[in-house]
Amino acid sequence: MHRLISKLATLNKGLVLLGCLALFGGCPTGPATTGMADTECTDTSDGDNDGVPACEDACPLDINKSAPGICGCGHAELDTDGDGSLDCVDACPEDASKKTVGVCGCGIAETDSDNDNTPDCIDLCPGDEGKNQPGICGCEVPDTDSDSDTVPDCVDSCPNDAEKSAPGLCGCGVADEDSDNSGLVDCLDACPDDPDKETAGVCGCGEPDNDRDNDNVMDCIDLCPSDAQKSTPGLCGCGVKDLDSDLDSTPDCIDGCPRDRKKVSPGVCGCGASDVDSDDNGTPDCLDACPENRLKEVAGICGCDVLDVDSDFDGVMDCVDGCPNDGDKTAPGICGCGNFDVDTDSDGVPNCVDLCPNNTDLVFPGADGCDPIQPAFDSGVPQQPIDAGSNSGNETNPTDAGPAENTTTGADAGVTFNSADAGTTADTVDAGPSTNPPTSDGGQP
Repeated sequence: MHRLISKLATLNKGLVLLGCLALFGGCPTGPATTGMADTECTDTSDGDNDGVPACEDACPLDINKSAPGICGCGHAELDTDGDGSLDCVDACPEDASKKTVGVCGCGIAETDSDNDNTPDCIDLCPGDEGKNQPGICGCEVPDTDSDSDTVPDCVDSCPNDAEKSAPGLCGCGVADEDSDNSGLVDCLDACPDDPDKETAGVCGCGEPDNDRDNDNVMDCIDLCPSDAQKSTPGLCGCGVKDLDSDLDSTPDCIDGCPRDRKKVSPGVCGCGASDVDSDDNGTPDCLDACPENRLKEVAGICGCDVLDVDSDFDGVMDCVDGCPNDGDKTAPGICGCGNFDVDTDSDGVPNCVDLCPNNTDLVFPGADGCDPIQPAFDSGVPQQPIDAGSNSGNETNPTDAGPAENTTTGADAGVTFNSADAGTTADTVDAGPSTNPPTSDGGQP
C-alpha cells in the first residue's frame, strides 16, 4: 500500500494528499511523500460488529471482511476445489481441473485424445483423428473408396479393382484366364504360355529341367553339365577337382606349393621353407648365412656377429689379425705390433730384444760389449775379425787403451766402429800396422 501511495504521489505531482489513514499503516516515508501526514481515525463505530472501527473497515457491513479482497465485500474469499482460483471468479468452483465450463462442462475434462480439435465428450471416434463419426467402416477405418466403385474399401474385397469386389480364383486385378489351355488358370500357372510346365522349375518356363550328369543341378545352371563332381568350374576348371591338400584355401591346381599351407609359390626359398627375412636386409633367411645380422649375408672369416673389417688392408680380417692396424704383421711376435721382428745376426733373437743384434754369438753384451771374440795374440793369429755391432747412426765405440796397431804383440787394439744403420757396418782400426785388418762387410769374416 505504501508503494502504491508513493507511486501515485510521483505520477500526479499536482495531487495533494491531505493525510494517510492509520488503517493502511499511515503515510509512507521517502522524498515523494514529503508533506504527507497520518490522519487519525475519528469514526470508531462498528456497524458489522467485527471489532474494526468504521474509519478503518473497508467493508463496514461485512462482519467477515475488513477489506474487499478479490471477491468484494459480502463475498467470502473461498477456493472450494483448491485450484488456486477463488469461487467468485471460478466458473467451475468444484472442478479443480477447470476454471471455465468449456465444451464439455464442469466435471468433464476437455480431453482431445486424437488431437482432431474435437473434445472426446462429443467425439464418437475419440481415438481416430480422421473421424468424428463411425460411418460405414467404423472408427479407426476411413470410409475410403479407392476404386470409386461406390463400395467403401472396408467392405470391398478388391478395393483397387473397379471390376471386382471379390477376389475370385485369381484375386483382385487379375482375370481368370488359361492362356496355354493347360487346365490351370494363368494366375495359378507359373508358366501360363508353356503347356508342359505349370511351375518354372529351375530352368524357367520354355526350357526343360534336364540334368545330364545326374548331380541334381540342372544343366541350365550347371556350368559343368558333364562333370558330376562340379557345378561351377571353380579355379581348376571342369573335370579337375578343386582339391586343397594343405588347406590354405588355394586349390592344388594353382598352388605352387600344394603341400605347404604357408606358401602358394616356391618363392626364393622353395616350398616348405619360409621366405622370412629376419634382419630385413633384402635377403631371405634361407639364403642369408647371417639371418640375424642385416649387414652380413655370409659368415665370412669373422662370423655373423662381427664384420669382416681389414683396417690395415693386409688381407687379414681384424677379427683374426693380431695386429689389425699394422699392415706388415698379423701377430705381435716378440717385438709387438708396429715393430718388425728383424734378426740382423740370424741368431734366432730379434733385434728388439737382442742387445747384440749384429753378433750371432751374443744376445747380451759381455765384458767387451758386443765385440767379437778378441784374437789370441799368443798364437800370432787372430781367431776372429772384429765385428762392428748393430749400432744405429754413427757413433764411436772405443776399446780399451792400448797400442794403436793390430799386431801379434799381445796388446789390445783401439778400434773405432762407424755404422750407417743396423746390420751394415764399416770397421776401421786405429793407427798402426796391421797384418790382419778387419773386414768391412758388416762384421762377417
